[in-house]
Amino acid sequence: MKKIISLLTCILLFTACDRLERNGDLDGMWQLYEFKKADGTLLDTKAEQLYLSFQGDLMTLQKTSVCMFIGNFEQTSTTLSLFNIRQTTDNAELVTKEELKRFYLSSTAPLFTLEQLSKEKMTLKTTDGHFYFRKY
Repeated sequence: MKKIISLLTCILLFTACDRLERNGDLDGMWQLYEFKKADGTLLDTKAEQLYLSFQGDLMTLQKTSVCMFIGNFEQTSTTLSLFNIRQTTDNAELVTKEELKRFYLSSTAPLFTLEQLSKEKMTLKTTDGHFYFRKY
């Protein structure tokens, strides 16, 4: 009986961990701490408390602890794309460019170049500029 319980516990642990680490270092909550505009202007964004989170195949854009937008994403070794961004899970309407400006995004389906990704830091680049994140 103890062997069966131990075996079931191991199976559950391995399958749970596999799901959690599906996206590697990308999974989790990231705080935007700096944004460098395309013209070179550097903005300190820590006080704005803007967050980008990833889990499974969903992403959220948050301001402070309020989830403002939810959507999907695709990651390759060099790119990250966000799409189907909407206001809440119950709202099927996609967001507008105007609504995403507070996150320094000018596109409703941004495609980022993934310049750096580690367990602690992430740097994304678009035509809008460079986004510097820290793991939160």
